[in-house]
This record gives sequence, C-alpha cells and structure tokens, in this order.
Amino acid sequence: DAEAESAEAECGTRMPRANSPQIESKETRAGNNASERNDLDRLVRSSIMRATLGRSPLSLLNAYTDWLGHLIVAPGVQQNLRQLAIERSFQFWTYAVTCALGGKAPDEPCVAPLPQDKRFSDPAWSKWPFNMIHQAFLMQQDWWERATKSVPGVSSHNAREVSFMARQILDQGQRGSRHAMRF
Repeated sequence: DAEAESAEAECGTRMPRANSPQIESKETRAGNNASERNDLDRLVRSSIMRATLGRSPLSLLNAYTDWLGHLIVAPGVQQNLRQLAIERSFQFWTYAVTCALGGKAPDEPCVAPLPQDKRFSDPAWSKWPFNMIHQAFLMQQDWWERATKSVPGVSSHNAREVSFMARQILDQGQRGSRHAMRF
C-alpha cells in the first residue's frame, strides 16, 4: 500500500482503488451502453412513428409491397389506371382552358367532393386559382383511391393501409394550398 502511494506521488496521478466508485465494472459499462442504445432506439422509433403517423414502417412496407407486387402482375389494371389518368388530364386541361378564357369556372366541376368532405365548401375554392388546385387535388385523390383499391389479389387490410397513406400524403400537399388561400 505504501509502494502504491509513493508511485502515485511520483507520477502525479492517483490511481483509483478497486473498491472505489471511480472504477466501472464491465457489467456497469455494458449497462450504461445498453441504456444509451435504448435511448437512441426510442428516439429513432419515435421519429419513425411521427413520420408514419403511428404506423409500423414494416407494416407499411408489407402493405406497399403487397399492393405494388399485385399491381405489377395486373397489366389490365395498369392499362385502366393509365387510361383514367389520360382522361382526367384531358378533362382537367379542358376545365383549365375554359376557366382561363372565360374567366369563370364552368358550372359543373370535373370532380365533385364527396358529400361528407367539407374541405372545399368555402366559396374561395370556386375562384381562380383555387378552383384549379381544388380540382387537381380531387382528381388525384380519386385516381389514387381507384389505384389502391382496384388491384386484385391485395389483402383488404393492405389495400386500406395503402389507400390511407396515399390520402395522408395527398392531404399534406393540400394543406399548403389552404394556407395559400389566406394571403
């Protein structure tokens, strides 16, 4: 013990004793590292849950791959969706030209919102340029609804999951339009 004290005095350092709280055992270090990993895991999981609206990313991936895999092997459905997109594009551009040349939206919109959808009840949505945003959004929403629910072979649960996420993504883009109306 006296030798250790003299060695410490020569080196200018004090070595911690075995029973000192300064010495961490391997188990303590492993426990601290596990705690840090758990904190990191919780942080990552909470970030993922915020981004996926509380849905498990693996569940979303499973739903998406079920939908996409069945869509890939359904060329008839792909053709119908392409045709619908072409028809809707033509319909939208006809509506846009009519609005631009006449200065007033046609009495009949391209797509009417569902009766329970009150997002577009404000009269401002029927005026330029918001009528264009309104119609483009509703057309996209209708197309994605058909695209996510008309693919044969997809489980009904997965079709609902993909449809829900498509609506959420579309709604995120539509929120910016509502804020633009305030200015």
